[in-house]
Amino acid sequence: MSAFVLEYHRVSGDYRVTEFVGDEAHRAAIQRRLELEREHALGDGWEIVSLNAESLEVIKRTHSRYFFGKELVGA
Repeated sequence: MSAFVLEYHRVSGDYRVTEFVGDEAHRAAIQRRLELEREHALGDGWEIVSLNAESLEVIKRTHSRYFFGKELVGA
């Protein structure tokens, strides 16, 4: 199972997905989510979530609201 961190901008709908794989995927995703939450100021419009699933396609199906904007590439 993979772990994913989604950065989603509530106003624009833009998003970024980071995938983590391996034995420590869940732990690594949570650590990254916490780092991103510290980087973003409260009220800046970004929502940061970590999710576990078999694939990104599953996440896109179960959490489709995060995937209507433009995908941001890179950091």
